[in-house]
Amino acid sequence: MNSPLPPPHAPVTSSGGTALVADPAALALRAVHRAMAELRRGTPVLLTDADGALVLAAAETVGAPGLAELASLAKGPALLLLAPTRAEALLQGRTVPTEPAIALHLPPGLLDPARLRSLADPTAAELPPDGARTAPAPPLAGAALALAKLARLLPAVIAAPVDAPSLVDAAARLGLLRLDAAAIAAYPAVAATSLRRVAEAPVPLDLAAATRLVAFRAADGGIVLRVADTGVGIAADELAEVLKPFVQSRDTERRRVQGTGLGLPLAEQLVKLHDGTMTLASTRGEGTTVT
Repeated sequence: MNSPLPPPHAPVTSSGGTALVADPAALALRAVHRAMAELRRGTPVLLTDADGALVLAAAETVGAPGLAELASLAKGPALLLLAPTRAEALLQGRTVPTEPAIALHLPPGLLDPARLRSLADPTAAELPPDGARTAPAPPLAGAALALAKLARLLPAVIAAPVDAPSLVDAAARLGLLRLDAAAIAAYPAVAATSLRRVAEAPVPLDLAAATRLVAFRAADGGIVLRVADTGVGIAADELAEVLKPFVQSRDTERRRVQGTGLGLPLAEQLVKLHDGTMTLASTRGEGTTVT
């Protein structure tokens, strides 16, 4: 006979009866992973913090059932949350607020899975949606878009406010996952501590023969690449400058190797196109690390 599962948050015991206490950071990481998986499946997620709650779904993957669940929980009109660049492209010339997330109020006819996917897709030749207008973004809009990006989805989310007292009932009735917005904000730092080295290879360069490329696998499945050398390094006051096109180090030893000053700027732009980040650290006389 199978034993019943323990209620949520109940202490879990080992076969010897000893209580196993989960690491809070690991639990938060697991919750974000589950939320990312739900969004990829087109299932809504409840996002909460001390000031309120949103029910949200990814515009790229949500279907009719997900939209119906979202509508059943909403206490206000649904909003399409977009990255500013996509909102500017859709609105074609209309002024867009300088916010991390732009909210669009959509007429009911646009709350359709196919139209939402088209509005989210930056390659779609979508005309400005009739009747769409900007609206104040809810406080959790930035966290909602951040979750979509972590899930490797387009930064476009359909979201609606939820009545806080109904959260527990909604989560139980529809089986929806609840996620604290603080876990999203903490995710990059927590995930960084879970990096696993998967490959390493020498990449000898002029003036830096000991350069190595190291690849790490992150807990969310992403890849972190690190290139480190033991060359002449870059002066601290030049670190920001060398990321600009056609700018090269003033160091006379480094300038023995001719270049155009485009390597680092192009690398940074390519990384950004993949929703990544690039950091540059260097110590004069010790070497440079690019991550």
